Amino acid sequence: VRGFYSRIDGSAQPYILNLPVGFAVSDARRYRLDVFLHGRDDGGFELNFFNKSTTTFTGMPFNPGPDRFILQPYGRYSNASRFAGETDVLEAIASVQQAYAIDENRVVIGGFSMGGASAWHLALHHADRWAAFAVRPVCATRRTSTPSTKSTLMIASSAIIRAVATGMGPKPRI
Repeated sequence: VRGFYSRIDGSAQPYILNLPVGFAVSDARRYRLDVFLHGRDDGGFELNFFNKSTTTFTGMPFNPGPDRFILQPYGRYSNASRFAGETDVLEAIASVQQAYAIDENRVVIGGFSMGGASAWHLALHHADRWAAFAVRPVCATRRTSTPSTKSTLMIASSAIIRAVATGMGPKPRI
């Protein structure tokens, strides 16, 4: 569990950061950052968030691996990462990028249920920040029209979409 002080109101904002499998501080490589946004939980106050988020990866489109950090911002409760929650997500990412060697071209955002809608929102409003986004909505919301319950990997105007659409060359590494 880590955190940062919000530029909005100076409050301490928590996040969970899973280190890459086998990570060593002396590693010279740059890592992918997977940002996973949580679903709605009316009991999702800080302590419950920490307990659920640190004990299971069930239902997440991202799993721990040797090539990635996984960031789970709290985002000020169940607000779909809107308003102050959106700022918190972006500030949590900046906090991780400042502390670790993150490849800015390999930042992926995703989420489950409300977090899927949040990822969709952030991916569209900040399209230049993400290599890809993965959503796993449980149901459609007013902000998304995605009816699927299966995880979907989407890339906003990226080389991957162009490569798949035109059949040109190998897909870029994420």
